[in-house]
Amino acid sequence: MTTTDPDPAPVLGQPHRICQRQNETRFREMLAAYSYRYRVASVYRRLRVTGTIALAALAPVFSVLWPQAAPTLGAVAALWLVLGRTLLDAAEQAHIDRAARIQEYFDTHLFGLPWNPDLGREELVCEDIATDARRGPRPDSDRYQDWYDDDGATPWPLDVLLCQYQNAAWGRRNHQAYVPWLAAAGAAVFLLGLALAITRHMSVSTYLVQLLLPTSPALLDLALLARDHKRHATAKQRVEDDINNLLNRYLTGEQVTATDCRKIQDAIYRLRRTGPRIPHWFYRSQRQKDTRATAASIQQLRDRIKAKTAN
Repeated sequence: MTTTDPDPAPVLGQPHRICQRQNETRFREMLAAYSYRYRVASVYRRLRVTGTIALAALAPVFSVLWPQAAPTLGAVAALWLVLGRTLLDAAEQAHIDRAARIQEYFDTHLFGLPWNPDLGREELVCEDIATDARRGPRPDSDRYQDWYDDDGATPWPLDVLLCQYQNAAWGRRNHQAYVPWLAAAGAAVFLLGLALAITRHMSVSTYLVQLLLPTSPALLDLALLARDHKRHATAKQRVEDDINNLLNRYLTGEQVTATDCRKIQDAIYRLRRTGPRIPHWFYRSQRQKDTRATAASIQQLRDRIKAKTAN
C-alpha cells in the first residue's frame, strides 16, 4: 500500500467521484483495518461490561442466600471498578485511537483533503493498515460496499461536506436514541436494589454493603455513559450545524474550500477518538431507521446544491 494518493488532486467545482473511488481495493482495505481495530477495542469493552453486569446480578443473590459473603462481593466490586476504569479503559482507548487514525487516513485520501500532520506521519498509519487489513474482515465484504452515499455528480468539495454530514448525522441519532435506554437501565438497577432492601427490612448499612456497593460499578457506568452519549450527540449536532452553515454560504454565493472541509474533518476525528461506543445490537436495531433519515437529509441538501449549480 502506498502512502500517497496517486490520483490527481481534485478540482474545485468538479465532481470527485467518491462513489467510485470508495469501492477500490485500497480503500476497502483501509475499512477492513479500521474495523479490526474497533473489534479488538470492543473485546475490552465487553469484558468490562460483562464483569460489571455479573456483579450487579450477583448482589441480590448474595444478599438473600449468602449475606455473610456480601462484604467480599463489595470488595470485588470496588476492585473491578478500579481495574475497569484504568487497565481495561486504557487498552480499549489505545485500539480506538489506532482505528480513528486509520479511518482518518481513509477519509483524507478519499476526499482529497490534506493530511493533518498533528496526527503523526502517514507512513506509520499506512503500516498499521497493511498489518490490520489482513486480520480484519475480507476487504471484498459487502459491508464495505458504498460506504458513503454519493451520487458522483456533486462538485468537490461539496461532495465531501455531504459525506461528512453523514458521519455526524448518523452518529448523533444513535447516541441520542441510546441515552433513554441507559437512563432506564440505571433506574431499574437502583430501584430493584432498593425494593429488595425494603422487602427484606435491611438497615441502611446492610443495604449499602450488600446491595449498593456491589452494584456501584454498574450504576456509575450507566450514569457516566448516559452523560457521555448526550454530550457526544450535542457535539455532533454542532458539526452538522457547521456543515449546514458552509452549505448556506455556498448557496449565497460564497466559496467553500478544502480548508473549510479540513476543519470539519478535524472535529470529526476528535469525536471519533473520544466518543462513547454504541453496542452492536443497538446499532443494528436502529440501522434501517437511521439510514432512511440520513438519506432523506442528504437528498435535501443535494437538491439544494443542484438547484444552485443549475443557476
